[in-house]
Amino acid sequence: MIDSPKNPPKELSDTDRNNLINRIDELEGLLAKKKAESKQAKLPRLKVGTDGIPVLVDPLNEENLNPDTDREFRQIKHDDQLINDIINKVDKEISADLDELIFMLKDSIIDEVKTRLLKEFQINKDSSENKE
Repeated sequence: MIDSPKNPPKELSDTDRNNLINRIDELEGLLAKKKAESKQAKLPRLKVGTDGIPVLVDPLNEENLNPDTDREFRQIKHDDQLINDIINKVDKEISADLDELIFMLKDSIIDEVKTRLLKEFQINKDSSENKE
Protein backbone atom coordinates (compact mmCIF):
# COMPACT_ATOMS: atom_id res chain seq x y z
CA MET A 1 0.00 0.00 0.00
CA ILE A 2 2.97 2.35 0.37
CA ASP A 3 3.32 2.61 -3.38
CA SER A 4 -0.38 3.38 -3.98
CA PRO A 5 -1.28 6.79 -5.46
CA LYS A 6 -2.62 9.45 -3.13
CA ASN A 7 -6.35 9.70 -2.79
CA PRO A 8 -7.79 12.75 -4.59
CA PRO A 9 -9.68 15.22 -2.36
CA LYS A 10 -13.28 14.26 -1.75
CA GLU A 11 -16.02 16.32 -3.32
CA LEU A 12 -18.05 18.29 -0.77
CA SER A 13 -21.60 17.22 -0.32
CA ASP A 14 -24.32 19.79 -0.80
CA THR A 15 -24.89 19.91 2.95
CA ASP A 16 -21.17 20.51 3.65
CA ARG A 17 -21.03 23.13 0.90
CA ASN A 18 -24.08 24.94 2.33
CA ASN A 19 -22.57 24.83 5.83
CA LEU A 20 -19.30 26.24 4.53
CA ILE A 21 -21.08 29.02 2.65
CA ASN A 22 -23.11 29.86 5.76
CA ARG A 23 -19.93 30.03 7.89
CA ILE A 24 -18.21 32.28 5.31
CA ASP A 25 -21.27 34.56 5.24
CA GLU A 26 -21.23 34.68 9.04
CA LEU A 27 -17.52 35.63 9.09
CA GLU A 28 -18.03 38.31 6.42
CA GLY A 29 -20.91 39.72 8.49
CA LEU A 30 -18.71 39.85 11.59
CA LEU A 31 -15.92 41.55 9.65
CA ALA A 32 -18.35 44.14 8.28
CA LYS A 33 -19.70 44.74 11.80
CA LYS A 34 -16.18 45.22 13.22
CA LYS A 35 -15.28 47.56 10.37
CA ALA A 36 -18.39 49.66 11.06
CA GLU A 37 -17.56 49.73 14.80
CA SER A 38 -14.02 50.87 14.13
CA LYS A 39 -15.28 53.68 11.88
CA GLN A 40 -17.70 54.79 14.61
CA ALA A 41 -14.97 54.74 17.23
CA LYS A 42 -12.60 56.46 14.78
CA LEU A 43 -9.98 53.80 15.36
CA PRO A 44 -7.05 53.92 12.95
CA ARG A 45 -7.33 51.45 10.08
CA LEU A 46 -4.46 49.06 9.59
CA LYS A 47 -3.13 47.31 6.55
CA VAL A 48 -0.39 44.73 6.38
CA GLY A 49 2.81 45.85 4.68
CA THR A 50 4.90 43.69 2.42
CA ASP A 51 6.96 42.59 5.41
CA GLY A 52 3.88 41.43 7.31
CA ILE A 53 3.95 44.33 9.79
CA PRO A 54 0.65 46.22 10.19
CA VAL A 55 0.84 49.90 9.26
CA LEU A 56 -1.64 52.75 9.69
CA VAL A 57 -3.69 53.54 6.61
CA ASP A 58 -4.77 56.89 7.98
CA PRO A 59 -2.30 58.97 9.98
CA LEU A 60 -3.14 59.23 13.65
CA ASN A 61 -3.79 62.82 14.69
CA GLU A 62 -5.86 64.66 17.25
CA GLU A 63 -8.81 65.25 14.91
CA ASN A 64 -9.56 61.56 14.41
CA LEU A 65 -9.11 60.42 18.02
CA ASN A 66 -12.07 59.25 19.99
CA PRO A 67 -12.50 60.80 23.46
CA ASP A 68 -11.27 57.68 25.30
CA THR A 69 -8.07 57.52 23.26
CA ASP A 70 -7.55 61.27 23.65
CA ARG A 71 -7.99 60.94 27.41
CA GLU A 72 -5.46 58.07 27.46
CA PHE A 73 -2.94 60.18 25.50
CA ARG A 74 -3.42 63.11 27.87
CA GLN A 75 -2.93 60.77 30.86
CA ILE A 76 0.27 59.38 29.28
CA LYS A 77 1.56 62.91 28.70
CA HIS A 78 0.69 63.82 32.30
CA ASP A 79 2.41 60.70 33.65
CA ASP A 80 5.49 61.37 31.50
CA GLN A 81 5.64 64.95 32.77
CA LEU A 82 5.27 63.77 36.37
CA ILE A 83 8.06 61.22 35.90
CA ASN A 84 10.32 63.85 34.31
CA ASP A 85 9.62 66.25 37.18
CA ILE A 86 10.52 63.57 39.74
CA ILE A 87 13.70 62.67 37.84
CA ASN A 88 14.73 66.33 37.64
CA LYS A 89 14.09 66.83 41.38
CA VAL A 90 16.11 63.73 42.30
CA ASP A 91 18.88 64.80 39.90
CA LYS A 92 19.10 68.22 41.55
CA GLU A 93 19.18 66.70 45.04
CA ILE A 94 21.83 64.16 44.09
CA SER A 95 23.90 66.84 42.37
CA ALA A 96 23.71 69.08 45.44
CA ASP A 97 24.68 66.19 47.73
CA LEU A 98 27.54 65.19 45.43
CA ASP A 99 28.78 68.77 45.24
CA GLU A 100 28.83 68.92 49.04
CA LEU A 101 30.63 65.56 49.26
CA ILE A 102 33.19 66.66 46.67
CA PHE A 103 33.81 69.87 48.60
CA MET A 104 34.27 67.93 51.84
CA LEU A 105 36.56 65.43 50.14
CA LYS A 106 38.67 68.20 48.62
CA ASP A 107 38.98 69.90 52.02
CA SER A 108 39.95 66.60 53.62
CA ILE A 109 42.57 65.90 50.95
CA ILE A 110 44.00 69.42 51.25
CA ASP A 111 44.13 69.11 55.06
CA GLU A 112 45.89 65.73 54.75
CA VAL A 113 48.40 67.14 52.25
CA LYS A 114 49.08 70.13 54.54
CA THR A 115 49.57 67.83 57.53
CA ARG A 116 51.99 65.60 55.65
CA LEU A 117 53.91 68.54 54.24
CA LEU A 118 54.19 70.12 57.68
CA LYS A 119 55.42 66.80 59.13
CA GLU A 120 57.93 66.43 56.30
CA PHE A 121 59.02 70.02 56.79
CA GLN A 122 59.35 69.49 60.55
CA ILE A 123 61.31 66.25 60.03
CA ASN A 124 63.62 67.96 57.57
CA LYS A 125 64.01 70.94 59.90
CA ASP A 126 64.76 68.71 62.89
CA SER A 127 67.27 66.64 60.94
CA SER A 128 69.02 69.76 59.66
CA GLU A 129 69.19 71.20 63.20
CA ASN A 130 70.63 67.93 64.53
CA LYS A 131 73.37 68.00 61.90
CA GLU A 132 74.49 71.40 62.97
